[in-house]
Amino acid sequence: MKHNIDLNGKTILVTGSPGFIGANLVLRLLRELTSGVVISLDNMNNYYDVGLKEYRLSLIEKAAEASPARHIFLRGSIGDKSFVDDIVEGILRVMGGAPQKENGSDGLPIPPYAVYNIGGGTPENLLTYISTLQEELVRAGVLPEDYDFEGHRELVGMQPGDVPVTYADSKALEQDYGFKPSIGIREGLRKFAQWYAEYYK
Repeated sequence: MKHNIDLNGKTILVTGSPGFIGANLVLRLLRELTSGVVISLDNMNNYYDVGLKEYRLSLIEKAAEASPARHIFLRGSIGDKSFVDDIVEGILRVMGGAPQKENGSDGLPIPPYAVYNIGGGTPENLLTYISTLQEELVRAGVLPEDYDFEGHRELVGMQPGDVPVTYADSKALEQDYGFKPSIGIREGLRKFAQWYAEYYK
């Protein structure tokens, strides 16, 4: 694998596997592992199109047929106690380098976990994002060139949960794993538009 961390022979749990990021992570694992078990889990709720989740799950099942690694899908919720390339790459690197249990200089145990932000470190203007998405949807043939974007655009004030600025601080990821997300907004939205055109054609 590109990250030079051996995940072969391990049992790996991926939650939300039929989601966009989860599915791409599972597909890459099945494509690159030569042994081990990938357990994917999701409750397949209708938070968004269940048909889309089923489609991604079918891609995973097809990939599993050709993979030396085993795949097991569990339909359930992780709470039941009884996009897209940069993030997958970052998750794979972190998975292969989970912190070991050890004690600090004071003799007390250091928590064997770490939290990493995986994403672009540059804020993007919302209108720039929307304009870029429009252009890529037209380029992919999802929308016609004469589509009336202005007629469908409605500018409103800040909504509950909105924040003025948001971006990921990936310094810890770069420091510990030598990886810095680099896919720009244009490239990411182009891949999304191409996927959308293929799936809904």
